[in-house]
Amino acid sequence: MDGKHALSSEERQLTERCILFLRTEFEYHGARNFVSLSAPLKRIWHKLRGRAERELISPVWPFDALQQLEAARDEVSHC
Repeated sequence: MDGKHALSSEERQLTERCILFLRTEFEYHGARNFVSLSAPLKRIWHKLRGRAERELISPVWPFDALQQLEAARDEVSHC
């Protein structure tokens, strides 16, 4: 995607982590309910508190921990 549809650096990193996760055999342990009726209220609450939404996502998500992410990267680099 180019121009106004291009991903930001953060969005690109998140997308790459998601693709990497899908290439592993790790089981997802995060939130199961992505649809929430309270999501708009939570966004407003975080904006009022000065907390950006991107801070709500772990820097290793969808992996459980940095060790899982590193193991997945090592596995892919050996292929």
